[in-house]
Amino acid sequence: MRLIICTALICLFALSCSGCTRIPQPTTYAYSEQQKMQAAHHWDVLANDVADQINKTLVRNDYVSEPVFVRVTCGTENAPCGPGETT
Repeated sequence: MRLIICTALICLFALSCSGCTRIPQPTTYAYSEQQKMQAAHHWDVLANDVADQINKTLVRNDYVSEPVFVRVTCGTENAPCGPGETT
């Protein structure tokens, strides 16, 4: 009987000590916001920004007097769009 009580106390002590161990605390990503395109003016702002970035890249690479063409493709650079496909 004494052995059973002693074993039970040892098990209880071991269980209580295991509850004191530290576990990793969950963390979250930093909060961020994403702007929404809610008006036609927002699309104008985006288009102007993209055009400005393209212009700066052309100036930086000294392609100011070179014509710029937009090639319509459907996923791969060398495959043009077929009927009913979108770019």
